[in-house]
Amino acid sequence: MKFKVDDAVFDKFPTMVEVVPIIYGFDANKYREESAKFLNNIENEFLKNTQKNTWKNDKRVIDYRRVFKDFGAVEGAEPSHVALTKRLLEGSKLPDINSIVNIYNAFSIKYLTPFGGENLDQACGDLTLTLAKGGERWIAIGGTKSKPAFAGELIWRDDLDVTCRSWNWRQCERTKLIPESKNGYFVMDGFESNKEKLLKIAKEFVGYVTENLGGNDVILILDKNNPEAEIDFESKKLSDFEVKKIERKAVEKKYYFLAKIIHDKAGVPITHPAENFGDFAVRGNVDVTGLDIIEKVDKVAGFTNMWIKPGALIKEAEKILNGEFRKELKEKGRGKTMVIDYSAPNIAKPFGIGHLRSTNIGQALYNIYQNLGWSCIGDNHLGDWGTQFGKMITAIKHWGVETSIEGLEKLYVKFHDEAEKNKTLEDEARVWFAKLETGDSEAKKIWQECVDISLVEFNRVYEMLGVTIDNAYGEAFYLPMLTEVISEMKAKGLTKESEGALIVELEGLLPAMLLKSDGATTYFTRDMATVKFRKEKWNPDLVIYEVGSEQNLYFKQVFAAAKLMGWGDSFVHIGHGLIRRKEGKFSTRKGDTIHLAEVIETAKKQAKLIAPANTEVEIEAVAIGAIKFNDLAADPKRDIIFDWDKVMSMEGNSGPYLQYTYARCRSVLAKAKTNYEFQITNYEFNEEEKALLRYFYQYGEKLVEAAERFCPAVLAEYLLNLARKYNEFYGKHRIIGE
Repeated sequence: MKFKVDDAVFDKFPTMVEVVPIIYGFDANKYREESAKFLNNIENEFLKNTQKNTWKNDKRVIDYRRVFKDFGAVEGAEPSHVALTKRLLEGSKLPDINSIVNIYNAFSIKYLTPFGGENLDQACGDLTLTLAKGGERWIAIGGTKSKPAFAGELIWRDDLDVTCRSWNWRQCERTKLIPESKNGYFVMDGFESNKEKLLKIAKEFVGYVTENLGGNDVILILDKNNPEAEIDFESKKLSDFEVKKIERKAVEKKYYFLAKIIHDKAGVPITHPAENFGDFAVRGNVDVTGLDIIEKVDKVAGFTNMWIKPGALIKEAEKILNGEFRKELKEKGRGKTMVIDYSAPNIAKPFGIGHLRSTNIGQALYNIYQNLGWSCIGDNHLGDWGTQFGKMITAIKHWGVETSIEGLEKLYVKFHDEAEKNKTLEDEARVWFAKLETGDSEAKKIWQECVDISLVEFNRVYEMLGVTIDNAYGEAFYLPMLTEVISEMKAKGLTKESEGALIVELEGLLPAMLLKSDGATTYFTRDMATVKFRKEKWNPDLVIYEVGSEQNLYFKQVFAAAKLMGWGDSFVHIGHGLIRRKEGKFSTRKGDTIHLAEVIETAKKQAKLIAPANTEVEIEAVAIGAIKFNDLAADPKRDIIFDWDKVMSMEGNSGPYLQYTYARCRSVLAKAKTNYEFQITNYEFNEEEKALLRYFYQYGEKLVEAAERFCPAVLAEYLLNLARKYNEFYGKHRIIGE
C-alpha cells in the first residue's frame, strides 16, 4: 500500500513534511501499567517546565496554528499537540487508553509535536493527505454518525472515507488503535524547517515501542520532492467493507411522533436544522402538501425546510401535560424485557467515586427503558468471589478482624504493601482462596463477614443516591451452576485443553479460559453461568452490561461464547470511561480512592455555600443531584474529570442549574394556583415562547434516542437546552399578572 500527499497540498503548503513511522506486530496489551506511568511522568515534567504564557508563544504552537488558520480548520479545532498540552495546562490529565496510545501521546507532549496513531489493519487501499472536495464521510472516535469534511479542509483519507480531519485534529472510529491492534501507522506532521528533528523523534519513538511492545518498524518521509512512499503491506480493499456498508443501509433510522408523520410523507431522511431554518429539514426537494401540521416551507442551499403550525405544537405540549404523551411512549417497548447488569461494587471495598458511573448510568438507562414500556430487570452482579478474598482472609488472619468497610479496605491496602516486602503472603493468599473454593468453614465464615459488612454500606449509599436495584446475585451465587455450564460447553464441542487449562476458542478473538490449569474457575466461567441463568429465568429481549470500557475485549468473548451456546445474541456492553482526578485514575491498592460518601459530604458543604437558607434535606438533594448529573451529562464512553467548579456551577451544564430552573417553574405554578387545565385560542406567541414550543415536542424523540444509543447524556443535553430556553423566557417576560 502507499502513503501519498496530493500536489494540491504542496501548492498551498510547499514546505509541508509528513514523517510516518510504521510499526508491525506490536502487542498493545503489554506494558500497560508502565505505559500509564510513562505518560503521567511526561505530563508532570511538561507541567513543571511550562507556563501558559510561554507555551502559547512557542514556535511549535504558533507555526501549526498558522497552518490551521490558512486552510480553515473546523471551527474551534486545534492542532493535536496543542489540544493535548492545552488540556494539561487547564488542569486535566489525559486518559489511560492503552499502551500504544499512551506512548504516542507521551511523545507528542514531550516534544510538543503532532502525533497521531492509526490501526493499519483497518486501512482501505492507499492513504492520502489531500484537500477535501466537501461532504467526505467521517465518523469521530466514539461516534456513530458522519460529520462530513468541508471543501478545502486538509484531510487524511483512504479509499473508504476520511481517517483524520483538519490535518491532525481528530481521528476516526474505524482506524482507532485498540488493545487488539497489531500493526499501526503514526503520522507526525511538520515542515522542512523541523524535518530532521521529526525524524530523530520518530526513531526514538519506534525504538521505545519495539523495545517494550515488540514489533518491527520502517519510517517514511513525504515532502514536495517525494510525495509518495510504498510499504510492503496489503491493506483491505473496498470490497472488504461492502458487507458493513450494506448492513448500515439496511438499518434505517426510525422516526417517532411528529418526525414520523413528516418522514412518512417525505419518504427521505429528515433532521432538525438550526432554529432559524425551521423545525425539520430534508436534503433536496420534497412535496409535503397535504400535511396539515406544516405552517410554511422554504428551500435554502439544497434543503427543504419546514415549520410546524403553532396549533400542532400546542397539541404536542398538551400531550405532555395531560399524560397522553407518556402513554404513547409506553407503546414503544410493550411486551419486551430488558435485563441490565450495573453497579457491581466489590465486596470489602468501600463504594468509591469510580463505582458511580456504572450505578448512575445503569439506573438512568433502567428508568429510560421503563418509560418506554419495557419490562426492566436490574441485576447487581456483586464482586463477591475471586482471588482477592484469599488476600483479605490472609490479612485478617495476620492483622485482625475489622468491623467496618473502611477497615477492610485498609487491610487490603496493607496486604499489598506488605506483600512487596514479604513474597510468601501471595502464596498464603492462594492457599486461603483454594480453601474458600473447597468450602473450608473458617474461610467461609470470614468471607461471609466481609460480605455482610459491605452490603450494609452499599445499601446506605444506594439509599442516598435514590437507586433501587431489583436483584443482587453476586458471583458466589453462580458457583453451584459452574459444573453444569462446563459440561454443556464441553458437550457442544467448544472447549479445548491448552497447557493444562480448559479454553474456549472464539473466531477473531483471543481464547477465553474456562478452567485454569489448577482446576480453578474464572470470571469467564461465572459469567457464562450468569448468561444462562438470566436466559432461563427472564428470557430477555435485550441484556445490557454497564461495565467499564477496560472490559471491552472480555465482553466480546462472553457474548461470542453465549451466542455459540445458543443463549442469545442481543447483548450490549456500554463500556463507560473513568472518573478521573487531575492526577489520573483512582486506585484502591494504593489507598488513594475517594469514597463516594466523602464526595457527597464535600458536595453538601458546597451546596450550603450556594444556598445557606436551605434545609438539610434540600442541601442533600442539591449535592447528590450535582454529583449524579455531572456524570449523566457526559457521554458514557468518555472519561470525565471530576472538577468541583463545574459540578456545583449554577450556570451551564450542571445539576444545580437544572434544579434551580425546576424550582423557578414550581414557584410560578404555585403562584398561579391553577390545575393546569387551559385552552389556548390565541397563537400569537413571543419569540421566547415559540422557542420553547418548538422544543417541547422533541422530548419524546430524545428519550427514544437516549435508549437506542444507550446514552443518558442525550436526555441531559436536551434538558439543559430546555432549561436555558425557559430561563431566557423567564428573564424577559412576566408570566403571572398579564
